[in-house]
Amino acid sequence: MSDSRQIMLDRIRSRTLPPAEAPAIDLERMIQYESLPDQFRDAAEFVGATVHHCAGVSEVQTLLDGMESFRDARCIASTVSGIAGNFDADKITKPQDLANLDWMVINGRFAVAENGAIWVPADEVPDRAQIFITQHLAIVVPKDELVPHMHAAYDRLGTFSGYGVFVSGPSKTADIEQSLVLGAHGCRTLNIFLLG
Repeated sequence: MSDSRQIMLDRIRSRTLPPAEAPAIDLERMIQYESLPDQFRDAAEFVGATVHHCAGVSEVQTLLDGMESFRDARCIASTVSGIAGNFDADKITKPQDLANLDWMVINGRFAVAENGAIWVPADEVPDRAQIFITQHLAIVVPKDELVPHMHAAYDRLGTFSGYGVFVSGPSKTADIEQSLVLGAHGCRTLNIFLLG
């Protein structure tokens, strides 16, 4: 069995395809939104996130303090300057140490109005598992860091190397009995704070 598998893989490797140029994208023909913040809010809320418009970080803290799940949380990590946390995520040695993480508050680098996604590179969090293992995720992103669509997002990324992820909405699945379940394999809630 392994010989036939190897023969097949060798055949695939021996075939070469001529290089193909990426198609040219005319950004002038892409959809234009009257209001990037409004479009972002609509797209993010459509996939289950909650979007808050804030003047500054102090208002983010006030809004978080008004949420019962934040007030009652035993383990809060924050990498956002001005947002209080009681857990030092820099001191973890393995992802399993994050098992009790209730809230993670992080910065997003920029956001995409088209689909409500936020770009989070690895340098925004001490351990990338934090984004996925926390029960509740809050992302703070400046309103003037909105781009209209994914083409603009990838233009902005350029030749990015390393790890990063587009986060859009809380974790969800409807595989079981076609019933929507939030938090099945990631955060149960996503709160997005647009600053400015």
